[in-house]
Parts: sequence; structure tokens; C-alpha cells
Amino acid sequence: IPERRHSGVEEFRLARVAQDHHLNGAEGRHVIGCDEAVDRTRNPIEEGHHAHPICTGSEPGLSRARLVPNPFRVLAAAMPALQVVGNPYGTGIHGQALTYGELSRRVDAIAARLVKEGVAPEQPVGICMERSFEMVAAMLGVLKAGGTYIPLDPAYPEARLSFIFEDSGATIVLSRTAQLPTLPKRDGLVIVDLDEMRADPVDAAGAVSLHPSDSRRLGFVIYTSGSTGRPKGVGIEHRSVAALAHWTRRELDEEDLSGVLASSSICFDLSVFEILVPLMLGGRVVLVDNALALAELPREAGVRLINSVPSVMERVLQLEGTDWTVRTFTMAGEFLSTQLVDDLYAKTGAERVFDLYGASEDTTHSTIVLREPGKPATVGKPMANSQLYILDRRLRPVPVGVAG
Repeated sequence: IPERRHSGVEEFRLARVAQDHHLNGAEGRHVIGCDEAVDRTRNPIEEGHHAHPICTGSEPGLSRARLVPNPFRVLAAAMPALQVVGNPYGTGIHGQALTYGELSRRVDAIAARLVKEGVAPEQPVGICMERSFEMVAAMLGVLKAGGTYIPLDPAYPEARLSFIFEDSGATIVLSRTAQLPTLPKRDGLVIVDLDEMRADPVDAAGAVSLHPSDSRRLGFVIYTSGSTGRPKGVGIEHRSVAALAHWTRRELDEEDLSGVLASSSICFDLSVFEILVPLMLGGRVVLVDNALALAELPREAGVRLINSVPSVMERVLQLEGTDWTVRTFTMAGEFLSTQLVDDLYAKTGAERVFDLYGASEDTTHSTIVLREPGKPATVGKPMANSQLYILDRRLRPVPVGVAG
């Protein structure tokens, strides 16, 4: 890694001092304990069964009162010149980068416009645009305005886009000029073109200030295919993202977060770990169109952490010319074979390969294990401040040592 990347890590350490105080501040400090985790997820074994979790991941220091935009705001004020988002590969934005200060100004402008449009707390706001700096700013802008963002892929069929608009109740959407033709025709739909906004910026001074008591507010709704093939919206609260960020800060370090590859669609829950979490922790996001872009990334891109699904990484490993700088893999979403683990260590020079399982409803990840070369797969242990139950086919808890 070039020397300038190491200096970036030093900036990261300084930024984390400010971030630590805000994410884990003394006021409102509270640990999400075991009972609370069960209450929130409504575990099926609660009805008629009284069982202890097979394994508990409890860790102190998590403040529930923190909202996603607040740690980012503190970092932007403390270290405005620290690079936060880079896109060294991509149509129209090749080689560009944004600092925390620059991104913060874009976020404030979007939040101010949404407030002007009358966006209320938890009001759904669609985001339909290609992968770009504006997309990242839109995510944070909706959250800072108090709204709930609804990710929409411009490549979706019109029928799917129409269903999501109807089901979510979104009456306002953030988009860009090139994507406007893809939006379904809907009466009363307010379209905010971010390209027009940049040409005619609004006054964002003192636009928005979220309150700590709102940590249970919905941050976003991700539509999955659902078991029936019909899109199903999964709502995630701010405090759940804060819990994921808390675990990330404990498990990963500043070197990992100094170059997080953001390759997943924002319609996919892995994007929360790739984009929102690094922005809350003083990290740096390397924004690309998809993971296959790794083969064309220059070494100076400084990718240190890759979060992806096994089937995608199998394809990436087959590409020629990849200049690997990755230090840590976090693999999720599919079964991770021992062969792929061995290949990741041998072909990339990575130091760690984490195997994670979880559902969108549980904010991306639920369990984790550090995989070792040649060792068999296991589910691992629950993430911090969560519980793991082993159930039989009838969703009844099984004794310790019994398969479920």
C-alpha cells in the first residue's frame, strides 16, 4: 500500500476519537441485552416455550440513542479533509474522490430540500439512481431529514418499481436526470432531480437536527424477493444499524476500514455494512459498479476490506490481473466452502476470512466465525448484543448438543 494510505490511517485514528465519543457517549448509554433482543425479533419460541439461548453475544458500550447521520456529522466537523468516498473506476467519475466535508455539504443540501418538500419522520423517500457519490449523499440526506429511504434499482422492470412505490407509500423520490425515464408514471409523485439541485443549490444552513430519542425510527426499507417471489419490504431502525456499527468497530480495525469495497446494490442489505457503517466509523468507501471491477482497480485504490457473497468471489478469483491489497474478507449470504476459504487465503494474501450468516430482518448479519485454512465450516457465534437459538423442525428449542 502506498505511503499516503498509511497517513490516511493516521487521520482515521484522529477521526475515531471524535466518533467514539458520539457513538458511545455517556448520555443515553444502554446495552441491548438478551431479553430486549428477543422482544424485538419476536422469536417464535417465546410463544409457549421458555428456553435459554444456546449462545449469547453480549457486549457493553452500545448507545441505543444514536442515529446513523450523527456520527457522520461529528466526523465531518472534526476531520473535513479526510477522504470518505472514492470511485477510481466507473463511468463519468473515474478517479474522483470526496472528503467528509464535501459529502456532508451534499447531504445537508438534500436534507434541506426534503424538509422543504415536507418530509415527515419515517416518511418513505425513494432513491432511484446509478451508483455515484450522489447516491451515497441521498442515503444520508434522507436519514438526516428524518425520512426512511426506499432503494430502487433503475434496472428493475417498471412493474416491480410500481409495486414498491405502491407498497411503501413513497410519494417522493430522489433521482438523476439520466434515470428519470425509468421512473413509473404516478399521480402526485414528487421527483427531486439531484443534477438540477447541484446546478441550483438550496440554502442548507441549519436544515436538520435529529434527536437521540428517535433511535427507534425506521431508517430504510429493503425489498427482498420473499419466499413467494413477491417483493417483501423489511424495515430497519437506526438503532439496529448502530448495533452493527458497534460490532464492526470491535471486530475490525482502522486498517480494514480505511478501504471498504462498496460493490453491492443499495437494494441489497450488504450495502448497509459497506456504505453506512464505514461512514459512521470514520472509514473510507471505495465505490464501484460491482465486485468484478476489482480486476481493473489500481493498487492505489487501497481496498483493504471486501464484503461479498461466495459465488461472486469465486468469479472474481477467476479474473486475471487483479492487484490484491485486501486484508480482510467478510463473506455472507451463502454457504462458504472450505475450498473457497483456502483459495481466498492463498490467492489474495488476506489475513482473515470471516464467515457471517444472517437475514435482512436482523440487519445483515447474525452470526460470525473466523474461518481458518483447511478447517470445516461452522455457523459460529452470535454477533454482540444478540442471541442464537437452535430449533427443531417444529421451531421448538433443542437441548445443547442436539442438532437442529
